[in-house]
Amino acid sequence: MTFILPSELTKHNVTECLNIAKSKAAEIKNSQLNLKSITKIDSAGIALLLELKNKFHIVLHDPSPIIMKLADLYQIKLES
Repeated sequence: MTFILPSELTKHNVTECLNIAKSKAAEIKNSQLNLKSITKIDSAGIALLLELKNKFHIVLHDPSPIIMKLADLYQIKLES
């Protein structure tokens, strides 16, 4: 199963995204998440991606340039 996120991951919608992920935990565990369509992200969005990667073992791939910029700034590795 591929888990789909909205194009914007900000403090305004990450709680809702996380709640959806939690409600579908069995379905999304060990799935893949393509990040190329994310066009706006803030630190809350980065935290959500890390939570999905670590808690649900979701494989993150193909991050958009804006995600890579923030990941580099925060010195974190999102891709497995």
